Amino acid sequence: MQKPVYVTNYRIFENEGKTDEELADELVGLAECGATLCDVMGDYYDRQPEEITMDETAIKKQMELIDRIHKAGAEVLMSSHVLKFIPAERVLEIAKEHERRGADICKIVTGADTMEEQIENLRIVNLLKENGLPSDVYCST
Repeated sequence: MQKPVYVTNYRIFENEGKTDEELADELVGLAECGATLCDVMGDYYDRQPEEITMDETAIKKQMELIDRIHKAGAEVLMSSHVLKFIPAERVLEIAKEHERRGADICKIVTGADTMEEQIENLRIVNLLKENGLPSDVYCST
């Protein structure tokens, strides 16, 4: 039985010093080798603290990368590791951006320091469904 393969190619560890173009080309190569899900960071081509760029040139490159990965036979998970509490409405904005760029799955990693923030994070799932985003949007705290 063949198992699905999820791959990432982040800027850390052995990838430090590589350009986003190099990392992206390697993701395409991994898709061509049989990876079933490729993780594209939401700030590829324009590094940002919350891993989501709004730079139109970078977004165009991301959309072209996602198209290349799809043509290689893989799906795309777009990730934004925010790593801090943000309101549910901001998570919704990020998820819609991931979807607009062509991602099949959205991954937004947030945080919570209080019970109130954790409750707000739980509200995110319902907010995403109410706004027609697919049920495979993933939010982690």
